[in-house]
Amino acid sequence: MSEGQVQPYLDYLNSLHNSSYFFAVFLITIIITRLCLLPRKRIVSPKVRGAHVHHYIYGLILIGLSFLFSSLTVFAVGVGLFVDELPLFGTEKWLFSEEDAHWGIYDSPQSLVILLFCIFIVYLFKDLITPLLPHFVSI
Repeated sequence: MSEGQVQPYLDYLNSLHNSSYFFAVFLITIIITRLCLLPRKRIVSPKVRGAHVHHYIYGLILIGLSFLFSSLTVFAVGVGLFVDELPLFGTEKWLFSEEDAHWGIYDSPQSLVILLFCIFIVYLFKDLITPLLPHFVSI
């Protein structure tokens, strides 16, 4: 086999490594976020013009920055922060509510089921996500 024939296999193996790395960082981000938000006395998110700035906003910012810096780690953290709040998007309370109402939904069993489903979807498609980012570096 010539070097030209071997390179596609090496690229494929590298994308598999990157997809596992991406999913590990993504999952660890969600776990750390949930652990930090576990105590009853939670950090109150800042308000901008009456709307709470939740951590999905920081996730979107990190996703944008990941393209600027070509960082798979920053991308995975951003996606983790974004996905962690996806279960709240179907409710009205994630944007303009009192903090206690927001946390009740955030901690609800329904929210956890939706989050686990989202994690499963990201796991299923992780091998399709990372090859779309070939210039990203893992660290």
